[in-house]
Amino acid sequence: MKEVQTKTCSGCSATKTQTLSKADHIYDDFIRTIAPTCKAQGYDYYECRWCTDYTYKNYTAKDSTNHDSWGSWVTTTTPTCKKAEVQTATCSGCSATKTQTLSTVDHIYNDYISTTAPTCTEQGYDKYECQWCYDYVYKNYTAIDSTNHNWGNWVTTTTPTCKRAEVQTRTCTRSSSHTETQTLSTVDHVYNDYISTTEPTCTAQGYDKYECNWCYDYVYKNYTGPTGHSSSATYGNAKYCTTSGFIKYVCDNCGATTSTSQYSSHSLSTLVISDSTCITAGRTQSACTRSGCEYSTTSTQAIDPSNHASTGTYTSTQAATCTAAGMKYVYHSCCDQLKSSTKILPLGHNYSQTATRHTCKRCSTSGVHIFQVGVGNGSLCVECGYQSNVSLNFAPTTNNSVCDDVDCETNKHYPKETVFIKKETAFIKEEDNFFSIK
Repeated sequence: MKEVQTKTCSGCSATKTQTLSKADHIYDDFIRTIAPTCKAQGYDYYECRWCTDYTYKNYTAKDSTNHDSWGSWVTTTTPTCKKAEVQTATCSGCSATKTQTLSTVDHIYNDYISTTAPTCTEQGYDKYECQWCYDYVYKNYTAIDSTNHNWGNWVTTTTPTCKRAEVQTRTCTRSSSHTETQTLSTVDHVYNDYISTTEPTCTAQGYDKYECNWCYDYVYKNYTGPTGHSSSATYGNAKYCTTSGFIKYVCDNCGATTSTSQYSSHSLSTLVISDSTCITAGRTQSACTRSGCEYSTTSTQAIDPSNHASTGTYTSTQAATCTAAGMKYVYHSCCDQLKSSTKILPLGHNYSQTATRHTCKRCSTSGVHIFQVGVGNGSLCVECGYQSNVSLNFAPTTNNSVCDDVDCETNKHYPKETVFIKKETAFIKEEDNFFSIK
């Protein structure tokens, strides 16, 4: 703003003015102090004493710790039952961050682990674990099952005897008030109670008498004897082997008498007179060896087919032919029994040969040659070995032959296996590469 000066007349109080140039702002009107931040310097705010124009003075350095524009809190660590939530805010001026830690959250039991069936004493339930830790809870309870026991081993509560059955009991390990019993069978007598001993006699055994531990049933054990008679006094008459005679005995202990015949048969010794062979029976003689007995007898033994009377043999031969095997037989001379046989191989044909046929000199068997094509310079007869130098040409026959193909429906083809021998009137037939003159 320009300066204006005024002066007044001292006589009449009239005034006049003059306008001079404007003066500079004078910033001496302190308004406030702006603290430094992480983004800007600090300063003092002054206004002009005459107007609202302002200026900044007394600058101070940036303060990296003084953030004035924090963003919203953002969760950077998700809370669990073991881990607190952490939130972070970011300064929009310098991207610095600050965090705050909040609290943990309650367990969340979502992980199914197992199901426990109800028992005779406890409810059943499902076990669930926290999704973040191993803490667990039970859910979905079911009613007690009075039939689901955990039985211990069977224990004998009533000892068995021969008259009383064994009773066994088992107890649930969860509650001693839960029991179950089963009745088994009785057991055999146990004869352990000694009663008395009966001594043996000449004719009867001795024994010990034992009764059952639980009843009056009894058995006899530890048999001895009998001792047998002890006879010193004898009388009677003694004769030879088969003649009537006896000896009488009197027991010294019991007075019993016994009598026996003296010998009921001969005491024989047998001597071989002759051995049995394949054709003759052998003979033996048996005689009594007791003194005074002259008994003797002769008996005939069975023929022994394996004991030949001589070592001689004779031979019989069935001659072999051209096509049939012969046999040679060897017989024992003493009994005509077959000793061995040997096969004689067939002799085979001894052929005389012509250009088209062969005839056996031994048996007169005759036939056409059967040639094998491609052997040597020409063809070879597989029956007699005749070598033919004639070449074989395949050519259809002029006869009205019926086709030999079973699948052919026309029956107008020549047999594919019919061929000719060149310069000869006969023809041959192919059968697996063999050819027979027809």
